Amino acid sequence: MSTEAGSHARWLLGRAVEAIERTRKGPQEPLAHLLDLRHARDHLHDSIGYMVVAAVREGASYAQVGRALRISRQAARQAHLRRLVDAEARYQRAHIDRDLPPLPPPRRRIRWPWLRRAA
Repeated sequence: MSTEAGSHARWLLGRAVEAIERTRKGPQEPLAHLLDLRHARDHLHDSIGYMVVAAVREGASYAQVGRALRISRQAARQAHLRRLVDAEARYQRAHIDRDLPPLPPPRRRIRWPWLRRAA
């Protein structure tokens, strides 16, 4: 069964392979290659997260996911939940925060009210 998360993970893997291929071929440009490798690393990390989401949605347990990744069940679950929380935070920052009005400036609190005298 194909899921949206699995399809997106495979798309990200393609982008990672393209970035690695740009590094492998062509003229040697270390700074440009560093950027390509960083993008490849980020795409691989994201694709692992999407594959975990796809596996869990298809009914895999965290024990099975952990065995596939060669980590413990608890580590697989915590990494998955951390990715979900990070994704939700990124979504809220991108979509909700821009619609909120700015916060008013904080009120200045008088530290020692007994020193305040009526004029």
